[in-house]
Formats: sequence, structure tokens, C-alpha cells
Amino acid sequence: MKEIRFIPEFNIGDVVYHKTPESDAGVIVNIKYYTLTNIITYIVAVGFGREYECVAEELSTTKVY
Repeated sequence: MKEIRFIPEFNIGDVVYHKTPESDAGVIVNIKYYTLTNIITYIVAVGFGREYECVAEELSTTKVY
């Protein structure tokens, strides 16, 4: 049986930025774990009705210039 490793790099409520220069600050509002692929994704809200699903490699706690 495959071992499940659910260790998120970020937590709900963390303020993050997408690793692109024009990105706005967002807040992690949900975390999804896909057991089949062993991937963690983060739902990031950047405004009312604007949410994006990202993996940890796409996110940073500091703004990228």
C-alpha cells in the first residue's frame, strides 16, 4: 500500500504571492490533497470571486519583482 504524505508547505490563512512580477497578494483559503498523485494544491483567493489553484512551487511568501 502506498504511504500517504500530507505535509503542506503553507497553511490556511497564509498570505502568499504567485511567482510572477505582476501578482497581487492572496490568502490561502483551502488545501487539497490528491491521494492518487500525492500532490498538494492550494486555493488562493486574491479578491472577491477570484480564486486560483496552485502548487507550492508557484507560490512565495514574498513578492517577486
